[in-house]
Amino acid sequence: MKLIVSKWFNEPLVRFLIIGAVIFSINALVNQSDNNTQPKIEITATDIDRLRTLWQRKWQRLPSTEELQGLIDAEIREEILYREALAMGLDKDDTIVRRRMAQKLEFLTEDLMALNEPTEEALTKFFQENADKYREPAKLSFTHIYFSSDRRGVNAETDAQQALLNLNALGGSPVEAGIEMGDRFMLDYAFDQLSVFDIARWFGRNFADEVEKLPQGSWQGPITSGYGIHLVYVTDHIPGRLPELAEVSDAVLRDYQQQKRDEANRAFYARLKQRYHISIDETALEAKQQLSEVQQ
Repeated sequence: MKLIVSKWFNEPLVRFLIIGAVIFSINALVNQSDNNTQPKIEITATDIDRLRTLWQRKWQRLPSTEELQGLIDAEIREEILYREALAMGLDKDDTIVRRRMAQKLEFLTEDLMALNEPTEEALTKFFQENADKYREPAKLSFTHIYFSSDRRGVNAETDAQQALLNLNALGGSPVEAGIEMGDRFMLDYAFDQLSVFDIARWFGRNFADEVEKLPQGSWQGPITSGYGIHLVYVTDHIPGRLPELAEVSDAVLRDYQQQKRDEANRAFYARLKQRYHISIDETALEAKQQLSEVQQ
């Protein structure tokens, strides 16, 4: 019997289990003797208010007693798992974690960089330097007659030119002229105060540029779009304009402050970067760049 026990004790796995049990027992005794050394998780009144507010925003009501306790339990569970993950180094070499922490630092620096209210002179200067961003595009109201290139082939433009002669001979408004001279069109035949950008979105940039140049009150064309050939009658043309600063002051202020935040972030990053020695394997980089060029 003694021989069997001795042989059993000499097994590596058995020794490992015994040693582990001893270490666990010692650790338990140490922890029992000094509970003050345990990491502390504290749920403050501020934390509880935050949890209640988040719940209310999501569900449009305050949580019940049981629901609030569930929120607190989930908060504690998340904190425990987070700390253990940090202790195990699970945050290292994780692209998502790295990116999120970098974003949080940027958000933090933005919050700390409180922006002073800009002077009227500074805001006016910013508005003038970025005038194109606030310029209102021209708007046009027009009617068109469509000639399908798919249906008419090479005769589409010739048919449009003949229809233009007939329309000018008849005179009258676009409504009286009759759309039936052309072909059926998948979109509308009349458009009211459409911006040049929207015209380009529906018909193409070339069509929009040509229509913007047309005079009001007469049939013009033919003009080509991505759909085919068109005759166009412009009924109203509101030129583009630069609004007064007072009309777009909220947008200008918002853009001005965002630009200042971006500038502050770039300056902050530049200062941080100076604290590091950055080394790049130029040989490997050049080899990868050459490989990319070959693959392209």
